[in-house]
Amino acid sequence: MKNRLRRTIVLAACLGWAGSLSAEPAAVSEPALLRKMPRRVLEKLASGGRPDAEGLVGHNRGRWLHVGAQRGAMLYLSAAAALSEREHAERAWAAVDAAFARQTPAGNFELGNFQGRTPRRSDDLSGVSFWLAELCHALVVLRQSELRPQFEDRLNALRPKIERAAWWLVDGRAELERYDAGAPNRLFFDANAFRFLGILLEDQRLSAIGTEFLARGLRAQRADGVFVEKGGHDSSYQAVALLKLLQHRLHFPDERLDAAIERGMRWELARIGPDGQVSVAGNTRTGAGQEKFLGRPKDVNYAEVLLGTLYFAALHDDQPAREAAERLVAYVSKRPAER
Repeated sequence: MKNRLRRTIVLAACLGWAGSLSAEPAAVSEPALLRKMPRRVLEKLASGGRPDAEGLVGHNRGRWLHVGAQRGAMLYLSAAAALSEREHAERAWAAVDAAFARQTPAGNFELGNFQGRTPRRSDDLSGVSFWLAELCHALVVLRQSELRPQFEDRLNALRPKIERAAWWLVDGRAELERYDAGAPNRLFFDANAFRFLGILLEDQRLSAIGTEFLARGLRAQRADGVFVEKGGHDSSYQAVALLKLLQHRLHFPDERLDAAIERGMRWELARIGPDGQVSVAGNTRTGAGQEKFLGRPKDVNYAEVLLGTLYFAALHDDQPAREAAERLVAYVSKRPAER
């Protein structure tokens, strides 16, 4: 993702903002908000999740790992829906088909080999939550868009499959709560999974579970805006948490959520340097080899830092965030390619 972003993203000269939002963000639908972002930058970010010919995405390409890896295509679907790009939306849908072709009768999905072992149930629960959060969010965006009529039959056909996955996740709720307790960014994925499931399945029980996960995550925020990850701050996971909260807030307006996002984003923006590099000083999880995923040290996820900054800038018509987004684009475009 980072290499594709670096090679293809348009420089700040293309960061043309489409108009200005009013001071009241609650009146803006998500497709409309996405259209307020610089189109070519959004398209390049989204293209990192374009499925291959088999509908597979990211780490699932070549060998199936876990349904959670399919989530990369959901920004691609959301952007296509917002921009009324039918061809791209159809290609993104292939990732949905590929995922549900691997659904088990129980409701979860086939498991691959994860770092030399089969995923534990807790890994599986968290990964399915990630998938449902991104899938259901993208489907809500699709339903708000002009492409809804072309996908209505498929949305209806998908409902029982989503419902089966939802109740499998509910059955593992207690274990999911324990597993994700120390990582607020994951709690916000869980919140989005259940609350967007509640919208799609018209089930308040699911939405109520999502509200509880949201509250757990918000309690992990310090007064300075940091969402505490593993005992401290992390500039990459802070951005992930904020992105999930921003997407949540568009559909579930809440003044307390607005305040939490504002505090968190001001902290994050202060970590974006004049050249666009994100400071990793003091990070607990990324940037200094603290953690690995699939054998590689975790670095700052610049794509999600940029996307969250774009959401905040568009939602609040925020000039400091716009300028930070421009710096991020310039920095990412100049980074040397990774081998």
